[in-house]
Amino acid sequence: MTDGIIKGSGNSRYLRSVANALSLYPTYTSFIQALAAGTFPIDLNGLNANGWSQQGTKLAKAALLKDATAALYGKSASAVPDDILAFIGQYNKYWWKRRAIQKGASRSIYICVTSQNNSYGQSCKYSSTIKIGGTKEPEMAEPTSSVVAYFSSAVSVLNVLVGKYFHGFIEKSDIGGNRYYSAYYGVGSVKKTIENTAAYFSMNAQKVTLGEPDYVSSSDANAYPESGVVGDYYYEAIGKPLEFFDYERSVVFNYRGTGTYGINNPTVLTFPFDPNLVIVSRISSNFSPVDSSSSLYIAGWRQGFIWVRGMSGTNSAGKLVSITSEEKTLKFWSDTAEAQSNDTSKYCVTAFR
Repeated sequence: MTDGIIKGSGNSRYLRSVANALSLYPTYTSFIQALAAGTFPIDLNGLNANGWSQQGTKLAKAALLKDATAALYGKSASAVPDDILAFIGQYNKYWWKRRAIQKGASRSIYICVTSQNNSYGQSCKYSSTIKIGGTKEPEMAEPTSSVVAYFSSAVSVLNVLVGKYFHGFIEKSDIGGNRYYSAYYGVGSVKKTIENTAAYFSMNAQKVTLGEPDYVSSSDANAYPESGVVGDYYYEAIGKPLEFFDYERSVVFNYRGTGTYGINNPTVLTFPFDPNLVIVSRISSNFSPVDSSSSLYIAGWRQGFIWVRGMSGTNSAGKLVSITSEEKTLKFWSDTAEAQSNDTSKYCVTAFR
């Protein structure tokens, strides 16, 4: 957009009134009275180019928010610029992905089995909360094990499962196996059923599943947990989406060693951020097969080191590399150019924030 610059000559704009203005306000007094009352009729009749050193961009809907731009944000043609700013601003909040904890109908679920002579039994894991496992299904979070060791005391031991999450089985023949192995929420007292020399333990419980994810946000970073259950939802923190674009999180670059070494000739690497992990590797032209029967070749890592924030030294070519770190900078030295990763070879640096 272009700013308008008025010459200050008193002629930047035109005014237009009604055709009968003189008969409506025939005297100067009536004219002034109408102006003071805000009833004198006028139109702003455009700009006089002669009164401007530079005419600015005309204020219009298309100059402020085009319909096509509003559509990019899912907004209608009636949207105003503040609607777009509000839409963007929500991504400067903290966001969480959450999934509803869904509990099915109550039914009898088998927990474990013991023998009359205590020759076998099963450890039952339970927890006050759940997490999402590798299969995206609910699992026990920080489970506690309750071992059913004695036939007579099993019921009292297992009653701890009431109001807790646990793994259970639909059929008693599946106890200890993986078939129908699911997460359940205990809602009734433990019962035992004796068959021959074995006692099977069961209780009324609800199968637990997790719903499809949705998202919530808050200006408070502690509104929901980093991960875990609050109420009827399981939460996973995402962070502030806008921060994802504020800075680099990794960087890769090369450097050519100078052949110098020692505390008075340190190698200094500078990064666009404070690194937490740095990998320095000497680029080798030597290639060797993974094994004698393989056609897959890998590049040899002849020399280098790995540094993690907080380390003051590491080994390279069997020698100690002394390392110091300052803001966005890593400085290191050793007693040979090779150990210092500074001989005249080419080196690759990979750093992570």
